[in-house]
Amino acid sequence: MLTQLVLEIPRWFEPSLVISIADMVFVNSMNTVSLAAECFESEFKRGESYIIARRTAFNTTTLIPQTNSLFAVGLIAPLGIMTGIILSCVDPNVAVRYQIMVM
Repeated sequence: MLTQLVLEIPRWFEPSLVISIADMVFVNSMNTVSLAAECFESEFKRGESYIIARRTAFNTTTLIPQTNSLFAVGLIAPLGIMTGIILSCVDPNVAVRYQIMVM
């Protein structure tokens, strides 16, 4: 869906495109899931109900890191991501769209 609807890339199966996108998506997903699972477990062990533990994990550990990463837009994160994409011989305009899509 990302390559066809958001980025409108005609040859979505090119390794230089798929690997770059998959890397960004998986890293963000793994970070969020691991933080949420750890917070949920600690809240549940403290005696909170399932609903409250789930809400706390979602509100505190999944949204805060993603919000904080938006503060670095234009400073650190885009340089590393965009440099990797550009070094894989992708058009710089496409690299910018990838970065915007991820953020």
